Amino acid sequence: MNARLTIFAVVDAAPIVQLFSRVFNTPDDHMLIATTLTEGLSLAAALAPDLAFIDVSLGANAGLALVHHLRAVAPNAVVYALAGESSLHIGAQAIVLGGASLIVMPPSEHELLSAASSVRARLVEEAEKQMPELQAELVAGSPTRNWRR
Repeated sequence: MNARLTIFAVVDAAPIVQLFSRVFNTPDDHMLIATTLTEGLSLAAALAPDLAFIDVSLGANAGLALVHHLRAVAPNAVVYALAGESSLHIGAQAIVLGGASLIVMPPSEHELLSAASSVRARLVEEAEKQMPELQAELVAGSPTRNWRR
């Protein structure tokens, strides 16, 4: 079983945008990149990502507020703060606000794939835990869930 991830990044540096586009250019996942905080704020609620990467130094460190906002509108999202060496203290604040971890800029392909792998494994584990319950409901003939097509 393979979980399809919705991945969201808010970064403005062209090489980092290209890195995300290259790493997550797969049919298995849905990747969306915002290059401004305004775009990131408008997409955050609508997207409900599984995994997010936020450059916390954007907009004179206003990216930090986006971490907090994203945790509020998508509480199940795993949010990684991205910070350059000169703004590591802002990255640490992002963790206090609910970020999962800090990745020092520029991120490596391995760091991005590792973050995605961790979230994917959690989603697969959660789905597998629900399988016996769903099978029991089907066998009993009285599903307790309200299924929609």
